[in-house]
Amino acid sequence: MSGHDHGHSNTDIRGEAGHDVSGMRIGMIVYAGILGVVIVYVLIVAIQVWFYNQKNAETDEINKQPNQAIRAYNERENQRLRTVRWVEKDDGVVAIPIDKAMELYVAEHGGKGSGKN
Repeated sequence: MSGHDHGHSNTDIRGEAGHDVSGMRIGMIVYAGILGVVIVYVLIVAIQVWFYNQKNAETDEINKQPNQAIRAYNERENQRLRTVRWVEKDDGVVAIPIDKAMELYVAEHGGKGSGKN
């Protein structure tokens, strides 16, 4: 035995802790590790896409349905634009529906603007 053998024969392959590593398939271990990393990456991306889509769906739903206070305000304002009502009863000032006001304006001014820019 030479000084370089350190007591190991050529057929005896052992790891540092004395375990037999002759049957290990390093390629399969590397392949499994890479595959595991890819699977974790795909799962993370898929979860982020799902979360983003859920968040957008909720936001779209909220934007489609304005809250009750805004709806009530819009209805009140639209009602004011469509009805005849007193603005200043003592002064004889009356509000008329917006459509009627536009018709009267056009009839009075012949479809021309006020001339002011």
